Amino acid sequence: LDVDTTPIADEFPTGGGVVFVASYAAGVYALDAETGARVWANDKATGVSELTLWREPAHKPNPDGPDKDGPEVPERQILLASSGPTGLWGLDPMSGRMLWRNPVPEGGITAPVPFAGGILVGTTHYGLFLMSPRNGKVIDGIDLGSGVAQTPAAYGLRAFAVTNFGTVIRRQVAPPL
Repeated sequence: LDVDTTPIADEFPTGGGVVFVASYAAGVYALDAETGARVWANDKATGVSELTLWREPAHKPNPDGPDKDGPEVPERQILLASSGPTGLWGLDPMSGRMLWRNPVPEGGITAPVPFAGGILVGTTHYGLFLMSPRNGKVIDGIDLGSGVAQTPAAYGLRAFAVTNFGTVIRRQVAPPL
């Protein structure tokens, strides 16, 4: 049908630029930033209207965890694709392989927004949800009696959203340890 996503430019860890794009009817693609050649395609992720690249920077293990003396945890990236018809997708940006997929509630969802280590998603009928980008599972949610059709905004540990009734809400969270 058409292309509704804003392209996302990135660099592969192995070097070389890549641009992620999505076509509503044909799926999600990674294109070589220099030549435009297709790097990979996922034709199952159709109906995508928003793309977001979630990043977790390289970090030391939890000092109180069982692997506290282990090696540094490498950077992690997940390409998030938001689709009304096929759900919220977590894709491996190196290969396009599906890591997880969740169906969306009736009415659809907003673009996912990186927030406090998770992703924030508004739903047009059921409110606002904080989800894990690693597996797509819901961490927490809030429903004020109307949905959230506009993409929420995040600033530091605060998130802002406008409900379908026109109420501006602000939520603050503490990130996981």
